[in-house]
Amino acid sequence: MGKAANFLILVLFVFMPGFLEAQDNRNYEDFFKRIDRRHSFSFFNGYVLIPNSYETGAEIESKVIFVGLIGIDYKYYWAPKFNTGLVYELELGQYFIQDEGSPVPRENVQVFTLLAGYEILPKLEIFIGPGFEYEIHKDYFILKVGLEYELLIANDWYFSPEISYNYKEVYESLVIGVHFRKKFGKALE
Repeated sequence: MGKAANFLILVLFVFMPGFLEAQDNRNYEDFFKRIDRRHSFSFFNGYVLIPNSYETGAEIESKVIFVGLIGIDYKYYWAPKFNTGLVYELELGQYFIQDEGSPVPRENVQVFTLLAGYEILPKLEIFIGPGFEYEIHKDYFILKVGLEYELLIANDWYFSPEISYNYKEVYESLVIGVHFRKKFGKALE
């Protein structure tokens, strides 16, 4: 089965229950109304752009490498504009970086981050937080800063594009991707 078929199955699995519920929902305004809820959980898919990296350990000209990224996150909303969250990301690739003049391999890097977010404009959130990058060869501390824009699909399901900058001890990266988010729990007042 190809990537397109896997993606189609994921979309049907995630969105079909909401579409079926929409058929039974007689009050369509409530179905498409944004309600601030206490909790959210999302799946993330995107790319990491790593400047000054190498595809092999050989001393060749450095370049920008794009690596696939998947992840999950959980957010707790303290108030309609404030939240904290935990993020797990997995880079799906291999590359090399320079650390103290020697190449260091990076393979299937896992990133754990604790974030704090604030909604600066309606639906636009800025977030920042410390984290830890775990990899079999060498681990690094990171600081993540980014923006996320939240678009309501229907019935507490959201589509959220994100762009974030990860500062790591010896290199940095840029993350571009999208969240498929479900909000649940009590409504915020």
